[in-house]
Amino acid sequence: MRHVFGRPRVHSVTRVDGMPAVEGAEADDYGATRSLISVVKRADGKDARSRYELPPGYERLDVVVHRDEIVGPRARSGLAVKIRQDDRYGWALHAFLKVGSRRRLSLDTPEPPVSIPPAAIPPSTEVDRQAIANALLDYAASLSASEPDEPPSFTSNTAANHFLVEDPFAFLVAVLCDEGVRAEWAWAAPYGLRQRLGHWDPRRIAAQPDEVRTAFEEPPALHRMPAKTAARVVGAAQRLLRDLGWPDLGEQADGTTPVRDSRLVRRYRTEEGGDGGRDSRARSARATRRCLGATSPATYMCDESSFELA
Repeated sequence: MRHVFGRPRVHSVTRVDGMPAVEGAEADDYGATRSLISVVKRADGKDARSRYELPPGYERLDVVVHRDEIVGPRARSGLAVKIRQDDRYGWALHAFLKVGSRRRLSLDTPEPPVSIPPAAIPPSTEVDRQAIANALLDYAASLSASEPDEPPSFTSNTAANHFLVEDPFAFLVAVLCDEGVRAEWAWAAPYGLRQRLGHWDPRRIAAQPDEVRTAFEEPPALHRMPAKTAARVVGAAQRLLRDLGWPDLGEQADGTTPVRDSRLVRRYRTEEGGDGGRDSRARSARATRRCLGATSPATYMCDESSFELA
């Protein structure tokens, strides 16, 4: 136990060759996850602030934003790993990755940076759209054959998963973010955005585009295209209020949600051109609807009647 980040927390030190390599501090949800948080460093010793700065190998660990997991004085704004206290393999891997990164930097002839060319995207004429639609429908049917025993897991963050299932606007924002980044990153964005804004009021989101953009761009950025994605989120909030007349978010006294249709998603497709990426998000939302079950408030934002798959 050690007093860090404003209060006593469980603390650990992992050593390599007898020397301290990495430290871990108790996450705020330690009681439920038994996990510790440890800062990820770049090869030059500075905190990694985006996933593009992570040393190779960290894709095998749960990478989070430090201050999303620890709220307190001196919480870091960069990235960290979240590892269970008893996960010896995870701590060993984290320690060796950090030590190996420092040793590579100390070489007299460091390897030149590798430039990865963007993956070639085939023309739409080469894509069998009907085959993709049929495959997704078959997969959705297999998922709907039985009720899920546990809530769906979109990310490794339990609170973020709960937020997506319970809040329909959060679910919609995640669908809008699911382009050009890893799914786990996209679906964690609404929870991170709410924490940075300090609220989840669609009126304020619709009326304060600069604040939303700043929240997306603040290191580490919530998306690879923060400005573009922030504009989509603001546009979604504006349409909810202007076109659908959504007066409030969350459940009413009778347990129902204010808006239970999918006109917003349909309009995004018709008014913005419906490119392949956006169609893919819509299909993903439809498959997710099967996972969530028809009773979840979030599922009303991706009603089956919205998507023309052929």
